[in-house]
Amino acid sequence: MIADTGEESASYTEGNQQKFPEICTLIGTELCLSVDRIHDLHLVTKIHDPGKTEIPVEILSKARKLTTMEYSIINEHPTITFNILKDISFPRPISQIILQHHERIDVSGYPLGVEGDAMKLESRYL
Repeated sequence: MIADTGEESASYTEGNQQKFPEICTLIGTELCLSVDRIHDLHLVTKIHDPGKTEIPVEILSKARKLTTMEYSIINEHPTITFNILKDISFPRPISQIILQHHERIDVSGYPLGVEGDAMKLESRYL
């Protein structure tokens, strides 16, 4: 199942995929998002990391600071996940939300350097 693949490769994220949907649903509810947007947040939190299966486990589980090269490899996982999911017909822009899930409003995120209003609303909450 897609929802399980990202977590299988990184023991430090164990349990995230159970807690993360609940937290995002609560945030969406508190912010009075539409039912569709809350559903999108819930779905995205369950399927946002299968791209991590393409990242060497030695990097994902490294206890010390990552090298610049290792960090750049980690930064590829949103794009890998996007490429896995982009041809699936979702009713809303789920693949784009996932692609942007490590972007930051101040442009310090990755992989695209998207900022502010160019980011999907749901990506901002992730």
